[in-house]
Amino acid sequence: MMKSNRLELYHWHTRIDAPIEVDWPNVHKTVGVDLISWINKQPKEKCQLVVDKLNDDFKLIAEFYDQQTLLAYHLMWAK
Repeated sequence: MMKSNRLELYHWHTRIDAPIEVDWPNVHKTVGVDLISWINKQPKEKCQLVVDKLNDDFKLIAEFYDQQTLLAYHLMWAK
């Protein structure tokens, strides 16, 4: 098994005392509905979306645990 590879998809800034809310319409507009749907359809042991928080900065991260899934991601979504 490989170490996880983490790719930042989206970031935002919010007040520390506010609840963590992902602005999915804006994420879909910026990142793409197809990409988010593809990641969500993958088995969780291969990849998943996670939210990182540091103070009041947030990042939506695609975390990959499988080399073939990471390669498929790059082949399908490379910019």
